[in-house]
Amino acid sequence: LKNMVAELERSNLELDQYAFVASHDLKSPLQAIFQLASWIEEDCVEVLPEDSKKHLLLLKERIKRMEKLLADLLLFSRISKEKYKFESINVEKLIKNVFEFNSVSKRFQLVVKQCDIYVLLPRIPLELIVRNVLSNAIKHHDKSEGSITVAYRKDLEINTISICDDGPGIPPNMHQKVYEMFHTLKPRDTTEGSGLGMAIVIKAAAQFDGKVNIVSDGKRGTCIELCWKDNNKHEDMNNVAD
Repeated sequence: LKNMVAELERSNLELDQYAFVASHDLKSPLQAIFQLASWIEEDCVEVLPEDSKKHLLLLKERIKRMEKLLADLLLFSRISKEKYKFESINVEKLIKNVFEFNSVSKRFQLVVKQCDIYVLLPRIPLELIVRNVLSNAIKHHDKSEGSITVAYRKDLEINTISICDDGPGIPPNMHQKVYEMFHTLKPRDTTEGSGLGMAIVIKAAAQFDGKVNIVSDGKRGTCIELCWKDNNKHEDMNNVAD
């Protein structure tokens, strides 16, 4: 059993190292290809037929998608390597800051309920979770505008932050698929993404023994719940400055 555990740890380490090297070393060639495509587009704009212009645009979109995939792969490989410090975090302030900083659309409204409390968590993993879930809620929405509601609750020792949207929902039989790496619910030609968003969320939550649940009947709306137990060192954080 010890040999199997050691072999698994070695294999995981090699996989993380491979992901780091691959994502890092492929960035420069991709950027060079994107630059070449831009030069061709600029030099031949007068003579290129419309179909060729569309093909060049498609090429550049594919390069950007690949860059996003590599960036997410690098981030995914780094999460478990870091030692994150637990600190007092105001949930409402963090939610609003992440939403405003990453506001890809002004047509989406953020509603925050009962989040003006302090929790003892590592900041970077929590920010990664919130950023990816908010981004998914907007990216996978079936309308150009919508509402996202974030709420906090506590049941005994279990803390829960729920991020709920009014989008199309996720059918129950697809919930498990969402957790899989590189899996997207929509074709990649209709929604840009690496397919690593939820994998990053789950791995980040594991840094403080958190669990991620999907709540949706597939008819309308999806809630992503982040749950974790109180830290043994946790005290009354509501009186601690952020």
